[in-house]
Amino acid sequence: MNQLTGHIKEIISSGQMSIVTIQLAGQVEMQSLVIDTPASAPYLKEGTPIQVLFKETETIIGTAGHSGLSIENRISGKILEIKKGKLLSRLSINTSCGNLVALISSTSAVLEALTPGMTITAMVKSNEVILAPLA
Repeated sequence: MNQLTGHIKEIISSGQMSIVTIQLAGQVEMQSLVIDTPASAPYLKEGTPIQVLFKETETIIGTAGHSGLSIENRISGKILEIKKGKLLSRLSINTSCGNLVALISSTSAVLEALTPGMTITAMVKSNEVILAPLA
């Protein structure tokens, strides 16, 4: 599980749902779609220290322009290491907000010609981002 820390920057709610913007290190922002509002979840307030969590399998890797994608959470980084398996490849990625891990198909790793040192963009859909308040 990828874990990053930051603080809540903004909350936009409608009905019983909210989009929460989290400010991470390195001027990186992420968004999380949560089925809660500030009225139903007391931790949802601007400035609250928060942990951002998302699975390695929910991390999408891009190598070139991706302006046509509807994924808000995009983090630029460099591949530190690739462990290729028969089915899956594990990428260790260094970013300005912390190190991440992505599990992608080994076929995709070959098709994208991924190599250590390569600059990539890690992307995560907002509904895959879990928030946990820091104690």
